[in-house]
Amino acid sequence: MRRGRFDIIVDMLEAVKSGKNKKTQIMYEAGLSFKQLDREYLPLVEKKAKLIIVDENNGGGFQLTDRGKEFLKIYRSLKSMIRYS
Repeated sequence: MRRGRFDIIVDMLEAVKSGKNKKTQIMYEAGLSFKQLDREYLPLVEKKAKLIIVDENNGGGFQLTDRGKEFLKIYRSLKSMIRYS
């Protein structure tokens, strides 16, 4: 079954939340090519949606924003509602 954009974004956010905060780690966890990650998804979640930010104190790795944490919470809630309907 093909994953949708939201599923891929959630996989990326979950990777960052679990401490996998470098581009390569996020790429592997989300099952993306580097090209997909760098050109399509990182600009979306970092610059447009502001779900992650670069953590300068952590060697340039990524960190979830409050908005990113809220996105994950709402996504999980909606997914569980659909699952039990």
